[in-house]
Amino acid sequence: MADHASDTLPSATSAGGASAPEAWVGFCLDELTFAVDLRRVVRVLQVVEITPLPGAPAVVAGAIGLAGEVLPVIDLRARLGRPRPPVRLSDQLLIVQAKSGTVALLADTTVGVLSHAPGPLASDNYMPPELRSLEGIFVSEGQLVLVYDLERLLRPNEESSLQAALLAARDNTTPAAVAQEP
Repeated sequence: MADHASDTLPSATSAGGASAPEAWVGFCLDELTFAVDLRRVVRVLQVVEITPLPGAPAVVAGAIGLAGEVLPVIDLRARLGRPRPPVRLSDQLLIVQAKSGTVALLADTTVGVLSHAPGPLASDNYMPPELRSLEGIFVSEGQLVLVYDLERLLRPNEESSLQAALLAARDNTTPAAVAQEP
């Protein structure tokens, strides 16, 4: 699905216009499978060079340039308290619309579009704090899938730190200093 930088994902609509999505884009980090609402995914890219972003929160791995914009790259491993391995050429970036704007999520691989029957997801009320950014959990083809809530991707203090870091990067960056889409 995401072997080409030009892959664009179709929009999905819920039956009856309901806001709960029924289609998700699945991606893996280490041995965990996550998903985000298909309607929020703009595209999937092979990883490009990620430029450090001084002053950004720990969950931000750096930034990339895409279509003339500087996008933060979010590595959810930091949110989960996991070590961040070096970026590999096989890694992928999910370009998504989050509350804070367009961001890239770093993933080991994407697993494609996953279906989930309409209805509520399991609650995160009993999740440990590092998993409170989850919208819920479901099972797809026997695999536990953790649904990431893009509205809670960053905490308020992280959003303000990220915005300040991005502003500083835009003010001090030459076009060659930020990786561009191949």
